[in-house]
Amino acid sequence: MHRQTATSAEGRPRVAVLTFHFHYNYGGVLQAYGMQAALRRIGYEAVFPRNVPAFCAGWIDPFAVLGLRRKGFVRAIADTLEEFPRRRAFDAFRRRFFPAAVAGPTWEEVVADPRTVACVVGSDQVWNLAWMQTWEPYYFLGSLPDESPIRRIAYGACFGSAHQRADYLRIALPLVSRFSAIGVRTATTKHLVESNTPLVTAPVVDPSLLHDFREIRGVAPFDRDFILVYGIRPESMPRGRGIALALKKATGLPIALLVPESFALESRPAIDWADRIVAWAGPPDWIESIRRCSYLVTDSFHGCLFATAVRRPFLAYPQGVSAERIVDVTSRYALGDRVIAGDSLTNAVESMLAPIDFAAVHERLRVEREASLRFLGDAIAGRPHASGL
Repeated sequence: MHRQTATSAEGRPRVAVLTFHFHYNYGGVLQAYGMQAALRRIGYEAVFPRNVPAFCAGWIDPFAVLGLRRKGFVRAIADTLEEFPRRRAFDAFRRRFFPAAVAGPTWEEVVADPRTVACVVGSDQVWNLAWMQTWEPYYFLGSLPDESPIRRIAYGACFGSAHQRADYLRIALPLVSRFSAIGVRTATTKHLVESNTPLVTAPVVDPSLLHDFREIRGVAPFDRDFILVYGIRPESMPRGRGIALALKKATGLPIALLVPESFALESRPAIDWADRIVAWAGPPDWIESIRRCSYLVTDSFHGCLFATAVRRPFLAYPQGVSAERIVDVTSRYALGDRVIAGDSLTNAVESMLAPIDFAAVHERLRVEREASLRFLGDAIAGRPHASGL
């Protein structure tokens, strides 16, 4: 008998979600929270195993921020002390709004629990093999027993880029083939799966777009109009700075720089061009800053998504591996003009000031949300799914 026969007395059937809910990354935590809300909406309880794969351990180790070999002792200590308030804000958010992400069961307990009917892997770059120092099967469900009735589902599990380690890919793809349903958020992952396995994928929206986050309020950098810069790659920040300063010259608005963790993990650049630097923001403050800004300048995939969701004008300056995902998602919503490819600041300002037809964008989003929720419900219940996108 399949495990979805759980009675109301036992509570809702459970779905284990394997993602980066433990990370101190805004998009990673909020997409996990969005998945929890989506599962609750269709009648399931989301469970987040507390296991942290070895290749992710450095992301949450407070002393990993030190980076002594790159910075020297004094600089490393200063950056670490500056990073801790931000991490405390993340922990406070999880305790208040997202307790399922704090003290979940172990993976072994999830597998043994008769209420667990399915396992959803994703969203986020959980399939990015480039991040592994040694092969780890966790996000490919390599340790789920063959005889287990738990359904294997991927929702937005992303390889990140087309450039993957060939030796690990040869191990991962047979495990991907064992999934019963795969929803993809990028063309790159669709191509890798469909070119190397017999599976047909379904397009889905990122889980952060499945929820409106109305219950979450935070603090914005200014109580008036402002330009928000959220850059996750320190090496590309000169481009973000140039765009923001050109936009400030055109509009007269102050600039707020919201500092991500990567600026502490890498060499923090000298920042003397922002009117306000926000290094303490938790997820509610990140959301509120995007909600309240007049313009967002970013190289973040989730920054683009949240700006679109709350109807804020944005301009993306993607670089490196993040470029594929940003170009893919902006093209999907006919927002290709919100990605600046060259170095012309004139073109950047003109693009930012151009109006966006958010009514058309949100109609497309509405259709995609409904189709994505149908995919999720069908996949968990074991029903055939016909993509509505």
